Amino acid sequence: MKSRNETLFWALLTLAIFVIGYLVLRYAYHVVDQFPFSQEWVLIVLGTLVTITLTALLLNKQTEIELKKEERTKLLDLKTNIYFSLLDHIQDVVTRGHTDPKEALRMRMLSHKLAIVASPEVLQQYNQFLSRYRHHLENHQLDARETEDIMDELAKLTLRIREDILGEADCENSALSEEETDRIILANNDIYDEEDMQQARAKG
Repeated sequence: MKSRNETLFWALLTLAIFVIGYLVLRYAYHVVDQFPFSQEWVLIVLGTLVTITLTALLLNKQTEIELKKEERTKLLDLKTNIYFSLLDHIQDVVTRGHTDPKEALRMRMLSHKLAIVASPEVLQQYNQFLSRYRHHLENHQLDARETEDIMDELAKLTLRIREDILGEADCENSALSEEETDRIILANNDIYDEEDMQQARAKG
């Protein structure tokens, strides 16, 4: 809101300067028409002022765009780091098949970080995931069925995270629709069954 008001202020100020400058220079243009080359000099001054003003406006707009782009890049990096920290933590818990109070505390801290940067869609899906996650970890242990249920919910959360990070660029650069991409990602999760989970945990 502040940026919009500031832009409007500078636009009105520039317009006022143009109008006043035009009237003054037009008056001077007719006053000095009896002197040799005087009108040409007035036109040169007018052209110079217009060029300087337009250049200043363009540079100001370009600087504003660059700053916003840098802010979006930093926010995207922050989002990505928090999302991957969350996924890594869940991976550790699911692989071991149990948790402890320290792990639960770390999960709560990640939830707070997520609340700062995540999109509303991610937060909504994360709440659903967290409800199932906490339910299955009430006794601090996970069996194969509970692990599979958590992984199913995590796959849905991953879809929302993907949408938040890649956004519209993902759809524009892909030959598949958003629904087709979602089905493929969910199908990848279904490839692994409970027996795979048990074998992986036994090896770990």
